[in-house]
Amino acid sequence: MKRILRKESLREIFLFVFIGGCSTAIDFILYLVFLHAVNVVIAKGASMIVASVFSYILNKTLTFKVRKKSDTGMVVRFYIVFVLNLLSNVSVNWLFYSLLQTKLVPFILATAAGMAVNFLGQKYFVFQKTHAGTGNVAGEIRSSG
Repeated sequence: MKRILRKESLREIFLFVFIGGCSTAIDFILYLVFLHAVNVVIAKGASMIVASVFSYILNKTLTFKVRKKSDTGMVVRFYIVFVLNLLSNVSVNWLFYSLLQTKLVPFILATAAGMAVNFLGQKYFVFQKTHAGTGNVAGEIRSSG
């Protein structure tokens, strides 16, 4: 049983990292394309939104195998995790840049921290699995009546 869970977790991590890489590529390519039509702030915002939608759809369906139809709550939870990822990424980068006065190591550590926050947030908060047969989300309490 533990071996199956470990194999499933490794599959999820691999797909999550792969989809994240694809999302980053989409973000970068669209950013360059949009720069021909709009200013840098709008270009980056638009490219990030498209990349995040791509990430949401693929992580939901492929990485975490959620078959439940997306609802407002799921999308809101996704963007809450997105903001937490951003905050942790920027904070870790700032902290280690302040300590080390170099750019590459803080960037790598910040990216790793953000990736961990993002993966755990999506797995356990955004795309929670439901208990078999109940329809209840893991950890969710339903009132009766």
